[in-house]
Amino acid sequence: MASRIVLYSSLLIVAFWVSAVTAASKNGFDLEGSLIPVRKILSGGPPRDGIPALMNPAFITAEMATYLKEDDRVLAVEIGGVAKAYPIRILDWHEIVNDSIGNQRLAVTYCPLCGTGVVFASNVGESALVFGVQVCCITAMSCSTIEIPSRCGRS
Repeated sequence: MASRIVLYSSLLIVAFWVSAVTAASKNGFDLEGSLIPVRKILSGGPPRDGIPALMNPAFITAEMATYLKEDDRVLAVEIGGVAKAYPIRILDWHEIVNDSIGNQRLAVTYCPLCGTGVVFASNVGESALVFGVQVCCITAMSCSTIEIPSRCGRS
């Protein structure tokens, strides 16, 4: 009887420990110290970077983009007279593009849930942040930096 009590007590302690550990983590994100109560943060589906961000995509001329229709929407960026267009039909599947125009690194972001896009300068000093999609949030879509030392200049 005493051994059963010890066993059940041990299982109960493990169960509480596991629930405490998993409560502070969702979709691979450490939520310890979060300003938002963890119970209000929902899993958005795929795990962290489960929606692959595009990294430095190849571009073609508008004439060569025969897969696009005349009325297809794009998110356009122009810096120093150089323009790039990111088709929404591609952003629907990837949500973030890490790219550059000249020396300016960019994070081109799009949320298919609310249909909005924003372009951020991602240069930080001599290096640049590389962004990936996170789907653990309290709003539609947010992004997180991917720790890639060779790309971010971190050791």
